[in-house]
Amino acid sequence: MTGDLRSQLQAVLGPQIQLDQELAPGGMSRVFVGTDTQLGRGVVAKLLDPRLAATVSGERFARETRLTARLQHPNIVPVLGAGECGGLPYYTMPFVDGDSLRKRIDAGAVPVAEAVRILRDVAAALAFAHERGVVHRDIKPQNILLAGHTATVTDFGIAKALTAAAAGDSPTDALATLTEIGLSVGTPAYIAPEQATGSPVNEQADVYSWGVVAYELLAGVHPFAGKQTAQQMIAAHITEIPAPLRTRRPDVPPGLADLVDRSLAKEPASRPGGGAELERMLEELAVGALPAAPAGASFNPLRWNWRTRVGVAAVAAVGVAAVTFGTSWRRTAWARDDAIPTIRQLADEQDFDEGARVVARARAALGADSALEEAARLVLVAANFTSEPSGARVFRQSYLGPDTTWTLLGITPIDSVEVPRGLARYRVELDGHHPFIAGRTGNFRLRALNDTSPDELVFGLGGRQIGRNELPNGIRHIEPPVLPEFAMGRYEVTNREYRRFVDAGGYARRELWDEVITRDGKRIPWEDAIAGFVDRTGLPGPATWEAGKYPLGQDRYPVRGVSWYEASAYARFAGLQLPTVFHWSSVAALGGQSHRIISESNAGGDSVMAVGRTRGVTPGGLFDLAGNVREWAANAMGNQRFVLGGAWDEPAYMYLYAISADPGSRPANTGFRIAKYDLPPTSPLVAALTLATRDYATERPAPDAVFEAYRRQFDFDPVPLRERLVASDTFPEWTWERIAYRVPYANEEMTADVFTPRGRTAPYQAAVYFPGSGAIQAGPLARGQPVPGTESIIRSGRVLVVPVFKGTFERSDSLTARTDRTTRFYRDRIVQWAKEVRTTVDYLHTRATIDTTRLIYFGTSMGGRVAPMNLTVEPRFRIAILQCAGIALDETPSEIDPLHYLPRVKVPVLMVGGRLDGVFPLETSQQPYFEFLGTPAADKRFVVVESGHCPTRDQFFREALPWLDRYLGRPK
Repeated sequence: MTGDLRSQLQAVLGPQIQLDQELAPGGMSRVFVGTDTQLGRGVVAKLLDPRLAATVSGERFARETRLTARLQHPNIVPVLGAGECGGLPYYTMPFVDGDSLRKRIDAGAVPVAEAVRILRDVAAALAFAHERGVVHRDIKPQNILLAGHTATVTDFGIAKALTAAAAGDSPTDALATLTEIGLSVGTPAYIAPEQATGSPVNEQADVYSWGVVAYELLAGVHPFAGKQTAQQMIAAHITEIPAPLRTRRPDVPPGLADLVDRSLAKEPASRPGGGAELERMLEELAVGALPAAPAGASFNPLRWNWRTRVGVAAVAAVGVAAVTFGTSWRRTAWARDDAIPTIRQLADEQDFDEGARVVARARAALGADSALEEAARLVLVAANFTSEPSGARVFRQSYLGPDTTWTLLGITPIDSVEVPRGLARYRVELDGHHPFIAGRTGNFRLRALNDTSPDELVFGLGGRQIGRNELPNGIRHIEPPVLPEFAMGRYEVTNREYRRFVDAGGYARRELWDEVITRDGKRIPWEDAIAGFVDRTGLPGPATWEAGKYPLGQDRYPVRGVSWYEASAYARFAGLQLPTVFHWSSVAALGGQSHRIISESNAGGDSVMAVGRTRGVTPGGLFDLAGNVREWAANAMGNQRFVLGGAWDEPAYMYLYAISADPGSRPANTGFRIAKYDLPPTSPLVAALTLATRDYATERPAPDAVFEAYRRQFDFDPVPLRERLVASDTFPEWTWERIAYRVPYANEEMTADVFTPRGRTAPYQAAVYFPGSGAIQAGPLARGQPVPGTESIIRSGRVLVVPVFKGTFERSDSLTARTDRTTRFYRDRIVQWAKEVRTTVDYLHTRATIDTTRLIYFGTSMGGRVAPMNLTVEPRFRIAILQCAGIALDETPSEIDPLHYLPRVKVPVLMVGGRLDGVFPLETSQQPYFEFLGTPAADKRFVVVESGHCPTRDQFFREALPWLDRYLGRPK
């Protein structure tokens, strides 16, 4: 990298952080000190050594580093951010105005009381991190900073990030790669034996490094002093036993010396268990409770019995008082100054579990405090638990993230126990009964082990009025009836369960098939219909079976490839029913927690899974409602029946939509679950329903005078873009840049990922991509990787631009895929999006490598629905390609109704849609969209393919790339 490093890093960090000077370089980084101009605090930016950067994946390094950014603790210097500058990964953290422990050790002997204070601070930092699954991996004096009476640990997670991002397929490969360039993940002088050999590490690796630091701090010399090379030092860690600490410094209290010696054990199991155990032992030492070693005895790190207690170690009373007072003061200051703002921020991010953990530590520091309790109410709520019968144990597990720990809350009945807000898993257990897992609090009806009712039914559901906002998109215009109590299948019906129906002759029992069977709306005889319900070999059974059997090993997989009639016959065989749309919707949590359920379910996945394998349980205790297989519902819609939940091979947001299908169709992604309810045939719950629709034959676009008023809402005064490069990288097929620039409606930035094909010639054609609603609440874009399904644009030789529109990807906010489209909030968001599209085009005009006469609008689903507004108010697009576009069938305010914009679109447009699209139905949504387009007939094309919502990538680009070549020419 050139000498212009500082200016390049400054450009990446942006105006908020002003770099002041470069410090002396560290072993694996160049270090810059600066100021956060908004917060008025010092900041340190560390840029990895180029030799080290060449061995790691910048994307993985940034991702691993960001995982530690929420370690908020008074003894931890947090990571503020991470990214890449000119191919070199960097990270930032607050500036600590003090010296390192390295300097303090080098300055001379350290009093025992001072050493205990420092070591306890480090142990407290480790305890906090270890509780959250973070291992430091590089504890050393240089990473321990001293400011006043506080020791703080820095570079948390950096060593793990380097290991994870290093070249190679194993920890040993990573270590070897880094060692070859003379840089070790885990400094050789302080590295644990298992870490040095490339074995898996846990918290006890940090304990070992802590022990080396403690030994050096107290003895004044390293336990393996005299080793000349890194290889000699590593060999000593693996094979040599250091002299007992008290032989180097006899005035160290025996209990403290024993703790340090034990921490240096070669076997991890012989050391203290982690930071929490270290902290506890040091607290005992401070109050005179830590056991001493027997007189004349020394610690053998290969044989240790911690329960041996002879004598009592003591520390000078003044030293103990100073340590205790200092620690208490620091924790109180942290709780008031840092913890409360952190709790509020975590509440805004809906990370209630982490917020609850911060509350617990702050309460321990502050006790009763009104400001803290006010903040605590943002992340905690009082919950009640009862069970039938009572006396059950109730456990809680976090819904999101890797934490799989079940925490005991108490024995029912439980009154007003504090739990984090939001969705969680609760497990209720009682001897002699089946356990119950659900995503809610309240009452739990437990089923005895000897209960003969169907195994997989969840009882006690319903018994309430459900709201419109709980219904899927497409039928929210319906006023839901009151829902009596019912039971419903915990899982989708499996192959093994359906096999019982087949073996019992279910396909030949006419009494199980009392519905009139139709095909394409025409009634057909029962015998003819049954003859078509066969497997791949012509035997009765689902379309996915063969020779009357399901695939080997798929007993617990959902049965799939069955028609609505087969599902209904099975339900009757089992003495049950198919759930109605209302039963299904009432347990699906579509109104508030759907995005969390989707994220933990097999929605938008790679393949179908066995039932109950995911963690995506609903509040009512049902699994796999989102994805896996689509599920037939009882209600009719004309000649069709409703299908709910989406499938593994569909966009995840299909969970939110009610669609319909021919009841005789047998798609391989469609199955069902069963329910138990008692309703008369005349109940509105089982009545035929209608999807929201509009009669476009009677509607007309707004006249020009009215439309001009609509158009003006998208105008804005020009603002300086102030574009800047955030990060960049090179991949085999493309180069990637993340660019930030200002939006015109607020004092904030948006970003866009720009992918430029390698091996092609500028100037490039460029496609601006507007994603589907799956981008809403989807989380950040993958670094350097296009949105799945868009890669063909780059491979065709064109630039792909992926703007992060407000409310999508890392700019997620209160917008959801179910936001009411009649609200002012939604109208304003459509306007903001159009302004962001125009601003993105403004930015592309600043790039000399872009042919701005050949700009492409590329919209998918939601991106197609809003395309009429974007194409009308941004005339610089030359052409549009739309994947699964259509007019929304629900009510939309006139000023953002695509109906009024479609006739004003004049550029060439290609539409590719699915014949079985349930979101934008072919005849009532896609075709009117195409017909209203103002593009000349010769320049617009509508291709219908055999798919549901959204054609596959191959189906789409088979049409899209020739269309682009026709109008724009083939890229060079």
